[in-house]
Amino acid sequence: PDLVERLVRISIEVGTQPTVVGVLNTMREAFDHEAETASVQAARLMGTLYEYLADAEMAEEDASLFLARVLFLMFGDDTEMWGMNKRDLFLTWLTEQPTEGPGALSQSLADLFDIADTPSENRPSKLDSSLDAIPYINGGIFESEITIPPLGSEFRAAVIDACGFDWGRISPAVFGSMFQTVKSKKARGQLGEFYTTESNILRTIEP
Repeated sequence: PDLVERLVRISIEVGTQPTVVGVLNTMREAFDHEAETASVQAARLMGTLYEYLADAEMAEEDASLFLARVLFLMFGDDTEMWGMNKRDLFLTWLTEQPTEGPGALSQSLADLFDIADTPSENRPSKLDSSLDAIPYINGGIFESEITIPPLGSEFRAAVIDACGFDWGRISPAVFGSMFQTVKSKKARGQLGEFYTTESNILRTIEP
């Protein structure tokens, strides 16, 4: 369905004499629209997760880093960041996690973040296969310790629902503005108004 929608947006009527500039403009407009629509959907999903964290009284700084990590893992699941033919590693791990008892899921997530920050040669010899499948992620995003409040089955279901979205469609260039929207209740109530297309961003940056 996504491919069909893209083709419709860039279709050229039979019998017309398109110019290169005209074709490029049509494609640019189509892809800008697609990116804007996808970013609104993504912000709604992340906004739902943020609401759960806010209700659990998670510190705002910890919540921002927590969501950044979850977003990074979902983005990795939907791209080839984990390697060829390796997709949905985070989703596979998540679906196997228990939610019984207060703090069970939170502890599992803390363990996952710790493993993601640990090179394979330094990991414990006995690890669950789905957890060990998560590659070492350098760069420091999983380095800092954060306090994760008890998160139950509803939060887990919300993350699984978010994993169903194709995060590979979101340009990392819009992640920052998306988080700004997610953390603002007013902006969450006006989703769609916050997004600036990459072409307009580049009009400012390139000069």
